[in-house]
Amino acid sequence: MIVVTGPGRGGTSFIASLYRELGFDPGGEWFDDANSGYEDNDIVRANGAIIRELRVSVLASRAAGDKIRREHARELGDTPPPRLRTAIGNALRVAALRILDRPTQELDLIPWDRVDAVVDRHAARLLELGASHPVVKDPRFCWTLGIWAAAGVSVEHVLLCVRNLDAMVASRVRARQVAFKSIGVAKNSFVYGMGLCLASLHDYRIPYDIVQFPDFLERPDTLYEHMRFPRPVDRQEFLAAVARLRREDLVHDRR
Repeated sequence: MIVVTGPGRGGTSFIASLYRELGFDPGGEWFDDANSGYEDNDIVRANGAIIRELRVSVLASRAAGDKIRREHARELGDTPPPRLRTAIGNALRVAALRILDRPTQELDLIPWDRVDAVVDRHAARLLELGASHPVVKDPRFCWTLGIWAAAGVSVEHVLLCVRNLDAMVASRVRARQVAFKSIGVAKNSFVYGMGLCLASLHDYRIPYDIVQFPDFLERPDTLYEHMRFPRPVDRQEFLAAVARLRREDLVHDRR
């Protein structure tokens, strides 16, 4: 399994589109309203279940997440279809800012004493998904990659897409994808996620490359060297695909 991840709004969707253009469909749909997508529903569901059981903060504090789930359990369900899941998720993250009774600065970290139990509960499903999905993309792998690796999933390569922290958080805010009460807490959440990802990469000896957005749009030859593919891809085929997909109007901050 080849994994595309990063804290989000840093080119992961472009990379997923590029894989798709080259014939390696990561699954999922594209959402024009968010200028993002191609996240397989089963992969998203698996990562969501892991994050809920670990009760770790990603895009909202635990208090906000619990409040959302209590007040919107019927709409969320266990397995909403992808488009409905995305629409509800974006709306509820914004709603969390209003429905919390008081501001919260809480940032919930990995409860390491519960990790083994989470791995045991999910191992069979993760192994099945890893064997059937050659390329996957989900920013939440930053927080969950260690669980997949501990479960024995064979990860061939991870492409970690990063971006200037301020620009990334600003893009998340514009897309209404965070429900923390302060920008500082949101930054800490994403930095923590990147740290978890790097720790997992090194702990489990997973091959990886780091690419910087939007810089890699200017240097597609270098991007080609950093990526891995389920089958060989000719360099010229790759460069032509980048040229077809590249859209300067979607890059709102060059940092």
